[in-house]
Amino acid sequence: SAVSVVDTLSNEFLRALSNKEDAAYISGDGTSTYGSFTGLASAVPSGTYQALTSGSATNWDSITLSDIDKCFAQVSSRADTANFAILCSQQFYFRVLHRLMRAAGGATIGEIRDGIRKSGANFDAMFDGYPVVFSPHMPTSASGAATVLYVGDFKNGTKFGQVRNALEVGGSEHFAYNTDSFTVRGKNRVAILCHDVGVSSTPGLVAAAPATDKPTPHRPLPN
Repeated sequence: SAVSVVDTLSNEFLRALSNKEDAAYISGDGTSTYGSFTGLASAVPSGTYQALTSGSATNWDSITLSDIDKCFAQVSSRADTANFAILCSQQFYFRVLHRLMRAAGGATIGEIRDGIRKSGANFDAMFDGYPVVFSPHMPTSASGAATVLYVGDFKNGTKFGQVRNALEVGGSEHFAYNTDSFTVRGKNRVAILCHDVGVSSTPGLVAAAPATDKPTPHRPLPN
């Protein structure tokens, strides 16, 4: 059967644009590299970080279930737990979260994974009854003191919007005429805002868990 070039290009543009938007939502520092958006990495204040166990920056095997529990506890009580989710890389999930589920005594891996919730479709995995979303823009290996996990109510603590009918795919035979080429362009207009993720040392609706080589500091209890 014939290959639809239009469909192929549209799918490629959607993947590329989604990748850029994902990068801005997580790593955005307000510069043009990320569309001038400020993402989780810069928006969540360091004063609210719930650092993982000492040594985890270079050894994910040292991370315990208690570390993950403390990260959940760091989220403000104003958060709607019905919207709770976990954001990490696929590698972190299988190296850490899946390992913890397999090692849990007195419960099956299904009980640790699903908790009291039922599995859904709009996420990649489950942990402790909460959906897990994978992103390649989260750390994929234990290679430094970086945030390896975000948890919380992303729906109410952050916003991602797309301008209606803003996604455009168009082509031109004139732009690269001298090279006998036909060029295709795809663009989209979006907005990203992390508005309730903590202030100074007061936790918000999203908590960050950085791996560290230093002792875990005491953090104030969330409101």
